[in-house]
Amino acid sequence: MNSSDLCQRLRVSESQFRKICQHLKIAAADDIQRTFTPREIQRLQHFVETRRSAAGKKNATKIQSRTPTRDSTTPPKPTSSEKPRVVEQTASTKPAPAEKPVESTAFPARTSTEPESKQPEVVAGLPESETAPVLMRAIAYVIDALLTLILGPLVLIPILGQILIGLMLCCYWLFRDAAGASPGKLLLGLQVSNNSADPARVGPRILRNIPLCIGPFLFCIPIIGFVIGVPIAILVVLTEVIMLLVTGRRIGDLLGDTSIKTVPKVRLVSE
Repeated sequence: MNSSDLCQRLRVSESQFRKICQHLKIAAADDIQRTFTPREIQRLQHFVETRRSAAGKKNATKIQSRTPTRDSTTPPKPTSSEKPRVVEQTASTKPAPAEKPVESTAFPARTSTEPESKQPEVVAGLPESETAPVLMRAIAYVIDALLTLILGPLVLIPILGQILIGLMLCCYWLFRDAAGASPGKLLLGLQVSNNSADPARVGPRILRNIPLCIGPFLFCIPIIGFVIGVPIAILVVLTEVIMLLVTGRRIGDLLGDTSIKTVPKVRLVSE
């Protein structure tokens, strides 16, 4: 689902949609062809629904507080009406017929309608994203690596199976973070953040995984691919782990100028 469909679904304008994406740290809000992940769609829906619900409750509370309450013990004031005129009777004259009281015209009370109060402005109080711990990054990598075991049956195909495994592993490791996070990172609530001025670029998220594609690329070489590819893949992973433990960033992060952040939780604060 792209940004145009999400604007219609959430009933917001494009400018409001971009502001919400900036609050939630969701990249590529200006890209029309950008396809949002189910987790991103769920966060956007939760943000909009919670914001509207909080605004409605605040509005109802203000209107109720402005409504005057009448004390039940105080009797209502009588409406002004003309008293019937009484004709005095004298002994020397006949009593004049009493005049009928002038009926007072009952005017309906004017109801003052208060102007509709504006909905309170609600802003998203989002905590800033924090750098993901090394342990969480390691667990996410293990989850991503376990998913590659589904390619194991291709080993039974001579030569062609080896080439297919190499090509599929290259594509998997290269594009695993293209949507913003790999499967392992999504499960742990992590996301890839671009340190450049344009956080919506996909190139850095692909560039950061090039070192992990060296070993799978060598698997494409028939027969000797496993012999030279496996040791080099292990060497690359060990180098990445040492760099991560020493500097806090692996070689791929330096190549793509990226970092791994935790996904902030949505919190609404009314002014």
